[in-house]
Amino acid sequence: RAMLTSAELQALGLPAAQADKSVATDAADLPTAVGGGLNPQAGGRLPTACYWKLAVKEGADRAALKAALAAYRAASAAAKGSVHCAHALTDGGEVVGIEVFNGPAAMDNHIGHCFPSWAQMTPHVASAEIVCVPDASEVEFWKGSLAAWGAPRVVVSAHDSVGAGAAAATLGAMASSQELQALGLPAAQADKSVA
Repeated sequence: RAMLTSAELQALGLPAAQADKSVATDAADLPTAVGGGLNPQAGGRLPTACYWKLAVKEGADRAALKAALAAYRAASAAAKGSVHCAHALTDGGEVVGIEVFNGPAAMDNHIGHCFPSWAQMTPHVASAEIVCVPDASEVEFWKGSLAAWGAPRVVVSAHDSVGAGAAAATLGAMASSQELQALGLPAAQADKSVA
């Protein structure tokens, strides 16, 4: 599905500046594949990982929330620069999400695609928490972008400063099954881990 226009996004409540940025990113060619781990991407930057949690409100229409979440999931997966997204409506009264973005433009595109379904979820949930681990060069962008969603707890902290080369040198080869068992891992899991 195509992204809504800036005016349509604003009619749903998205501020004009964000609506304009989101629509502008839809013409961009944002990569959706990254190397993973501590492997730097184009320009040496690392992808951004976000975890968020919404509390389901008392008396919420769970069927409507489930439908809105399904639409959100589809929109998130379709957004340019979205590397990975996973969402769940738990039995414990929470909606949780884990999303990986290929930088700020990917987040702006994500917002443009996801805001309509987000607006459908908001009568049923309250924002509870957002935790974000971006590239060090993007921390200020993510603090500003995530502050807008009203979560009482927002944590934005840059990726560990250890680069891919240093991590590989520090980590070395995987431990043997016996070494993992000596650390307390059950034998069956230790064997699977090294297989």
